[in-house]
Amino acid sequence: MDSQAVYEIYPDVESMRIVADVSAYSEQHYDFIIKPADSLNMSILPCENRNCSAGYFFLNEKIRFALARKESAIEGEMKCSGNDSPNHPHQSCIGILKYRVEITYRRSL
Repeated sequence: MDSQAVYEIYPDVESMRIVADVSAYSEQHYDFIIKPADSLNMSILPCENRNCSAGYFFLNEKIRFALARKESAIEGEMKCSGNDSPNHPHQSCIGILKYRVEITYRRSL
């Protein structure tokens, strides 16, 4: 997990704005900013399917990849990796995350 502060791992990051919509049987909208003192764990978003076995979208993995490449924005869609029924382990969850992450870096003088 990413429990360290962002500035400890990525000192050149000023902020990250996350705008995301999670849908399954219900929907949830997110719009928040991760600051340097915050943890990337803030970008782990819950699945809206109450029956889901996994329960989360690990957007922090996508963000880490973008930061390593010094990208200023990423967007996409993720399907939940969990399943919907304990009796049918190969039946995938219906949860979907649509996201956009805008990354601002500190200017070097």
